[in-house]
Amino acid sequence: MSMTLLIGIQFIGILAAYTILTVLLPAIVLKEKLKGRSMPERFLFSCLAGNFYLMNLVFGLQLLHISNRFTLIAGTIIPGVILWIRWNHIPVKHYISQFFHQLKKYDERKLGWRTILLDIRRILSGVCQKAAVFFRKYVMEKP
Repeated sequence: MSMTLLIGIQFIGILAAYTILTVLLPAIVLKEKLKGRSMPERFLFSCLAGNFYLMNLVFGLQLLHISNRFTLIAGTIIPGVILWIRWNHIPVKHYISQFFHQLKKYDERKLGWRTILLDIRRILSGVCQKAAVFFRKYVMEKP
């Protein structure tokens, strides 16, 4: 592989990651706030909010001397997930209590590995189906 091709592939990867972080994530998180706006207004506000957040995140992490790949990824994804959970009223406490109830059953030898793996598969398939519906509804179709 030539260096020109490698640099081109890396540039495309960086551009895709930057676009996702500055346009797509703010658009998903701020979906309800930007509901009545036109497409150019939503795009510009998403770019502005995403760039502003990333600049302040990098500045704060550099100020604390803890800036690396993992803190940047965590600082980008975790607040978005928390806001999305709060705005969509997802019952996280219920899911956590269910998880610990399953662990207690496994600890008491009332559940086996097969049952746990089937439950995990069922949960993951449901999450994948919901993600596909969300992607088709809010990304592929015009909101």
